[in-house]
Amino acid sequence: VAYFYCANNTSEPGRADLNEILQSMVRQLAFAGRSPSGASEALLADHRRRESETKIVSFERTRPGIKECIKYIFNMTNLRLATIIIDALDEVHFERRHNLTNALQRITKESASVLKLFITSRDSYSIWKEISISPQDNRTDMEAFVHHQVTLATRRSRLLNGHVSDDL
Repeated sequence: VAYFYCANNTSEPGRADLNEILQSMVRQLAFAGRSPSGASEALLADHRRRESETKIVSFERTRPGIKECIKYIFNMTNLRLATIIIDALDEVHFERRHNLTNALQRITKESASVLKLFITSRDSYSIWKEISISPQDNRTDMEAFVHHQVTLATRRSRLLNGHVSDDL
């Protein structure tokens, strides 16, 4: 699980910054399990490389950018189930919010594993337009769930008082 609370606050500008949000997600997902996954280890190796380059080239630490963070999140969510929670998305500036929602939608659609995305926001047409879910988006999942539940109920004789014909 990775969680981030967004806030449009001048005392904490990172709370509405796309880089900060994604970097926080990367950190949390990398250390979510008891032992690091292959993607997490690759992330740690990249971090060590950055640290050594920083010592050689300059005194400033370099942090992963947006594209790198998306790549890391994508790699980590490909290997295991993950849940990402973004609280108060409406607090992120419109242009940055658009980039964040696009990145999350891309990761969600392309991930080989299940990525659960939970977003809270005040009612905002621009957010609803970007991340609305239609029944077709969940159709396959719902069909599989209903089929599984009916099969289970049939096996346990809990459907139609246990009198289910073979035709059903």
